[in-house]
Amino acid sequence: MWENSLTEAIAIGIVISVLFANITGFYPGGIIVPGYIALYLDRPLSMVVTFAVSFLVYLIVRVLSYKLIIYGRRKTAIAILLGFGFKLIWDILSPGNLGGGMEMGQDSLNVIGYVIPGLIANNMESYGWVEALSSVIIGSVLVKLILILVS
Repeated sequence: MWENSLTEAIAIGIVISVLFANITGFYPGGIIVPGYIALYLDRPLSMVVTFAVSFLVYLIVRVLSYKLIIYGRRKTAIAILLGFGFKLIWDILSPGNLGGGMEMGQDSLNVIGYVIPGLIANNMESYGWVEALSSVIIGSVLVKLILILVS
């Protein structure tokens, strides 16, 4: 069931992302991000952790760009790899894994996806963090509303 929801959410998210970008000029975190985040709108703590990791990746990429010559695809790849790495580290060190008592199904402190934080951070670098987070939230809410309507 969740796989079908993921497929529908990603497909709707791609359409919303393209329309949103055409109307506003901002991609909402990347073309797949709104669909993926839409499935987690009922888990606000996971969204906060994901946005925090994205912001950390954004800051690191900004510092690196002052020291190294990184731009374009290289900068995107670095952001995605950093996000991936922080997701792995978070999974190992998260409160649920250290005996924090959170059970599966609760709104645990998880990072959403492996590439999502890097894609959001890349958009923060392109558009600014307020615009990037706002567009991700708006795009995700639109995807969720459409998912609710078609369900």
